[in-house]
Amino acid sequence: MSTSLKKVVDDQLTASGMAAEQLDDVDAKYVAAGVKNVLSNLKARRACENHIGAILTHKQAVDATDWTKQALSQAVRDSRVLRLEAADWTIGYWSGGLTDTAPHVPIVGIKDVLKAWASADAFRPGPSPRGCRVHNRNSTTAPRDRPCSTATPPKS
Repeated sequence: MSTSLKKVVDDQLTASGMAAEQLDDVDAKYVAAGVKNVLSNLKARRACENHIGAILTHKQAVDATDWTKQALSQAVRDSRVLRLEAADWTIGYWSGGLTDTAPHVPIVGIKDVLKAWASADAFRPGPSPRGCRVHNRNSTTAPRDRPCSTATPPKS
């Protein structure tokens, strides 16, 4: 199923009851900045998904695995599920490490793969050829170097 971006925005405006609001300059700049941020995050999420596969929200990951929130957090700590953190601090979970059948559970051997990725140079926080980075939760990277950001990090 596909829905146009304009329809989503129009539906949200209608639901909020603010579709006919007149904005002063300050409010117009505020709304424009918010919309620009949402669109930027959408582009970044799509770039990451095109590179590594679908990224699940916390709720989607819990629903897909039939786990509790605590069990999902433990799976991340045990390197059985890859947790991604976006530049805006939103969290996602990589679906590529889960089985194709419900309930979706980590595939056999994924723990070893994720541990190897965490220590590989290719997955250290920093610029990636495709603009998507995986966050190693054991790193000491500054917040500006968060993964899945389309911004170029400052030069060291």
